[in-house]
Amino acid sequence: MRGEHCVQLTKEAISVTPKRTRQSTSHTSRKRTKLSCTGDNAARISDEQLFPRYELRDRSKLIKTSYDHMVYCDSTDDEEDDELTDDELLFDEKLLQFLKLKDQNNITDEAIRLFNILELQYGICPTLRQLKKLRAVLNKNIPVRKCNNGAYLNVNDAVKLLIHSDRSIIDNASDEVIHIKHNMDGTTIGASTNFLMSTISCVESGINKQSATNVIPLGQFKFNKENRSEIERVVPDEFIDMMEKKLVCLKNLKFELDFQMSLDMKMMWQVMGLYGITGQNKHKCPHCTAANMAEFGKYSAFDSAKGARTLDQQYKEIGKSKPGFGYQHAPFFRKKLHYKQLITDTLHMKLRISDILLAEIISLISITDTIAERGQHLKNVMTFLEQRAKDTNTNHKFTLTKKNEIEVADCLPFSKIAENLEYNETPKKY
Repeated sequence: MRGEHCVQLTKEAISVTPKRTRQSTSHTSRKRTKLSCTGDNAARISDEQLFPRYELRDRSKLIKTSYDHMVYCDSTDDEEDDELTDDELLFDEKLLQFLKLKDQNNITDEAIRLFNILELQYGICPTLRQLKKLRAVLNKNIPVRKCNNGAYLNVNDAVKLLIHSDRSIIDNASDEVIHIKHNMDGTTIGASTNFLMSTISCVESGINKQSATNVIPLGQFKFNKENRSEIERVVPDEFIDMMEKKLVCLKNLKFELDFQMSLDMKMMWQVMGLYGITGQNKHKCPHCTAANMAEFGKYSAFDSAKGARTLDQQYKEIGKSKPGFGYQHAPFFRKKLHYKQLITDTLHMKLRISDILLAEIISLISITDTIAERGQHLKNVMTFLEQRAKDTNTNHKFTLTKKNEIEVADCLPFSKIAENLEYNETPKKY
C-alpha cells in the first residue's frame, strides 16, 4: 500500500465511517479500509482517524433538580470536578469498572456520594471484615432474645437505644419520668407472611421524632392471622412481664418509664380482651361502656363515674358466666396496662367517619344507572365538595382519586374528645 496514505501501527487499525456520515450517504457502498503501513509517520494519525469521535451531550447548563426521592446534580459540582476530559473518562478503566459494578448491583448515586464524603473525612473505606466485626461487637451490647415465633429486646435495652439516638429525651424529661409510646400492629410481608410488630418511641422526643424511621423495634413475631388466640400463641410471657412500670438507669441518672399504648381499633379490642364489633355486642367502644350513639355525651373515656372502662370492672365481668359491657377475655397485658394508658385512635376514627360521610355524599349528589355515567357522576361530586369547602372555609380532606383531595364540611372535635374536654358547641346542620 502507499506510504503517503497509510502508516504501520503496532496493531491493525480499522477506520469506520461515522454513523451520521453513513446515514447521509446511505445509497453509496460502505467499505472498511485496513491500515497497516509502517514508518515514523504514525504520529500523524489522530485519535479521530483511529476512533470515530462522538460528541456527548453538553450537561454544563443543566439545572440541579429534585423530585420525589431522586436528586440530579450537573457535572459542574465541586465533588465531580476532576478536570478529566471526555476521552480520559472513556478510557479510564478504574472508572468504567466502578460504574459497571454500581449499575449491576443497583447502588444509588446517594450512597456513592455519602461514601465519598466519609472518605474525605476519614480516609479510605474500611474493609467489609472490619465492619462485620464492629457490628458483632455492637450486637453483643444489644441482647436480642429469641423465642419460638420471633425475637424481642428487653424494654430497658430498647429505651437506652432510644435515648442514645436522641439525647434531647433526657433534657425534656420532667419529674424524672420518661413517657414511652408502645405500638403494636399486624403487618404482611411479601404475599402471605404475617408478623406482629412491636415498636416504641418517646413522647419527649417531640412530634418530629414520631415517624416510622425514628422508632425502635421492640419485638417481631410471626403469626398466621391477626386475632387474640394467635397473639397469645406467639408472644412469650417474658415480653408481657417487662411492660410494668420500672426504672431505667443511665450512669448516675434514673428515670421511671410510663408506658402508653398506641393501637388501632382492631388491635385495641384484641389486646384489651373486648368483643369489639363481633356478634350481638352493643358495647363497641374500647374506652367506655356506652351502648349506642344516643348516649354520646353522657359517657367518658376517663371518668369511671361516667362509664369509663376499668380493669376492676373487667375482671369482675369475665368472672361471670355471661360477661357484660362487651368484655370477652382478660387483658393481654393483664394488670400492667390500664385503660387510661390507651391512646385514642383518632386517625382511624377520622378515616372511617370520612368513608361513611363520603359514601353518603356521593349517593345523594347524583345517581348513576350505567358505568358510562361514572365520569360525569364524579365531576358532580367534585363540584359539590369544592363549593362546600369554600362555603364552610374548613380543611377537612377526602380523597376521591389519587389526584384529587377535597376539603369538606366542618372539622370534628377529635382533639377535645382525646383531651377529655367538654364540647358544648351546637353542631351545624346542612
